[in-house]
Amino acid sequence: MPIDYSKIPYIFLSEIAEDIKQDFLGAVPGHPGYSYLHAMAQLTDIDEMYGQDSASSVIAYFLANTEDWKTEKSVKIKNYLNRLLEAHKNQ
Repeated sequence: MPIDYSKIPYIFLSEIAEDIKQDFLGAVPGHPGYSYLHAMAQLTDIDEMYGQDSASSVIAYFLANTEDWKTEKSVKIKNYLNRLLEAHKNQ
Protein backbone atom coordinates (compact mmCIF):
# COMPACT_ATOMS: atom_id res chain seq x y z
CA MET A 1 0.00 0.00 0.00
CA PRO A 2 1.51 3.38 -0.96
CA ILE A 3 2.39 5.78 1.83
CA ASP A 4 0.13 8.84 2.08
CA TYR A 5 2.48 11.82 2.33
CA SER A 6 -0.33 14.38 2.37
CA LYS A 7 -0.60 14.23 6.17
CA ILE A 8 1.89 13.93 8.99
CA PRO A 9 0.90 10.60 10.43
CA TYR A 10 3.45 8.52 12.21
CA ILE A 11 5.51 6.95 9.44
CA PHE A 12 8.74 5.16 10.33
CA LEU A 13 11.75 6.84 8.72
CA SER A 14 12.90 3.40 7.62
CA GLU A 15 9.64 2.98 5.64
CA ILE A 16 10.19 6.33 3.96
CA ALA A 17 13.77 5.32 3.11
CA GLU A 18 12.50 2.13 1.45
CA ASP A 19 9.98 4.16 -0.54
CA ILE A 20 12.77 6.51 -1.62
CA LYS A 21 14.98 3.60 -2.75
CA GLN A 22 12.21 2.40 -5.06
CA ASP A 23 11.93 5.79 -6.77
CA PHE A 24 15.36 7.44 -6.57
CA LEU A 25 17.63 5.89 -9.19
CA GLY A 26 20.55 7.98 -7.91
CA ALA A 27 20.38 6.24 -4.51
CA VAL A 28 23.59 4.31 -5.05
CA PRO A 29 26.90 4.26 -3.19
CA GLY A 30 28.91 7.31 -4.16
CA HIS A 31 25.91 9.61 -4.49
CA PRO A 32 26.11 12.51 -1.98
CA GLY A 33 22.72 11.59 -0.47
CA TYR A 34 23.34 7.84 -0.24
CA SER A 35 24.90 7.76 3.23
CA TYR A 36 22.03 9.84 4.62
CA LEU A 37 19.47 7.56 2.99
CA HIS A 38 21.29 4.57 4.48
CA ALA A 39 21.20 6.24 7.91
CA MET A 40 17.49 7.06 7.54
CA ALA A 41 16.81 3.39 6.78
CA GLN A 42 18.17 2.55 10.24
CA LEU A 43 15.87 5.02 12.03
CA THR A 44 12.32 4.77 13.22
CA ASP A 45 11.59 8.23 14.52
CA ILE A 46 12.83 11.82 14.28
CA ASP A 47 13.79 11.83 17.98
CA GLU A 48 16.39 9.08 17.53
CA MET A 49 20.13 9.31 16.99
CA TYR A 50 22.22 7.68 14.30
CA GLY A 51 25.65 7.52 15.88
CA GLN A 52 26.42 11.12 16.83
CA ASP A 53 23.85 12.58 14.40
CA SER A 54 20.25 13.38 15.23
CA ALA A 55 17.60 11.97 12.92
CA SER A 56 16.58 15.53 12.08
CA SER A 57 20.12 16.33 10.88
CA VAL A 58 20.18 13.10 8.83
CA ILE A 59 16.93 14.18 7.15
CA ALA A 60 18.18 17.73 6.59
CA TYR A 61 21.44 16.51 5.02
CA PHE A 62 19.55 14.01 2.87
CA LEU A 63 17.35 16.82 1.54
CA ALA A 64 20.35 19.07 0.92
CA ASN A 65 22.15 16.36 -1.04
CA THR A 66 19.32 15.13 -3.24
CA GLU A 67 18.45 18.18 -5.29
CA ASP A 68 18.92 16.01 -8.39
CA TRP A 69 16.05 13.72 -7.35
CA LYS A 70 13.11 15.24 -9.20
CA THR A 71 10.16 12.93 -9.64
CA GLU A 72 6.50 13.27 -8.74
CA LYS A 73 7.07 11.06 -5.70
CA SER A 74 10.16 13.04 -4.67
CA VAL A 75 8.10 16.20 -4.36
CA LYS A 76 5.66 14.46 -2.01
CA ILE A 77 8.39 12.86 0.08
CA LYS A 78 10.55 15.99 0.30
CA ASN A 79 7.53 18.09 1.27
CA TYR A 80 6.64 15.54 3.95
CA LEU A 81 10.19 15.47 5.32
CA ASN A 82 10.34 19.27 5.38
CA ARG A 83 7.02 19.42 7.27
CA LEU A 84 8.29 16.77 9.67
CA LEU A 85 11.44 18.81 10.34
CA GLU A 86 9.39 21.96 10.87
CA ALA A 87 7.02 20.21 13.28
CA HIS A 88 9.97 18.77 15.19
CA LYS A 89 11.65 22.17 15.39
CA ASN A 90 8.46 23.70 16.83
CA GLN A 91 8.05 21.12 19.58
